[in-house]
Amino acid sequence: MTNTGRVVASVFLGFGYFIALAIPDEMLTSPGHRQTPPAAWIIAAFYLALAQFIVARKGLGFRATRSTLAGMVTPVALMYFLSLAVEKNANVERQAPWWFLACVGALIGAVAAGACRWMARKKTGGGSTAFFVVGDRMGVHIYEYASAAEVHLNPGEVLVARADTIEEAERIHAETDHLSARPSADG
Repeated sequence: MTNTGRVVASVFLGFGYFIALAIPDEMLTSPGHRQTPPAAWIIAAFYLALAQFIVARKGLGFRATRSTLAGMVTPVALMYFLSLAVEKNANVERQAPWWFLACVGALIGAVAAGACRWMARKKTGGGSTAFFVVGDRMGVHIYEYASAAEVHLNPGEVLVARADTIEEAERIHAETDHLSARPSADG
């Protein structure tokens, strides 16, 4: 999926937040009360976290997920300001922390997606992959991608080499990573 497709999907999922809030609100609100229970807000925040995790690109850092995060939070923020302008009562103002919780739920999903390097491994239908040796301040790492177009380097990372086999990638890793250098048996 292209980045534009991911942003469009995140906007639609952001609008789905209201369904994710309305269903538990109807089920958990006691008769005679109109205050949305905290559990409904928490369920809706979990929905946004999961939706953001599904839509955002995995393992590419937080910078790669900012556009999908903005796309998902925009409908939530617009609906809050719209309800604040239309209803003009103190109840909406008192719910501001719960609306903020929804945005934090999407932020948690974006951070989790950006941190999942293991999910960034992709294979094509034929099973052909390439191994890319990437270096950063912490050392040298090996990642498996379907093609060079899938490789996204975060700030501070540099592509050291491309290898066709894991053995070749491990050899390059051992040669280039000063942190993995082991003392020889000679002393």
